Amino acid sequence: MSALKEYVDDETVTITPEDFPNMQEDRVPKEYQLRDAERMVSLKKTILAHEAGLGKTMTTVMAMEKIGKKAIIVTTASAKYNWVKRN
Repeated sequence: MSALKEYVDDETVTITPEDFPNMQEDRVPKEYQLRDAERMVSLKKTILAHEAGLGKTMTTVMAMEKIGKKAIIVTTASAKYNWVKRN
């Protein structure tokens, strides 16, 4: 963990579902997604490489909305079709 510590900002970031009032009611983030979004905001560079179906997109969008910056999300072409189906 000490190797990661040098990349973490001194600021502690807390993310809660209340930070995203426009989130659809049926999409409540899981605890690990909130924790990972907090970590993504705190780290200067990060790669989120969870297993399929664990909500990488939601986690990344929460982190990017929290810091208010644009991001590039690299994904497979098939994932785009799943996003369209969910909305």
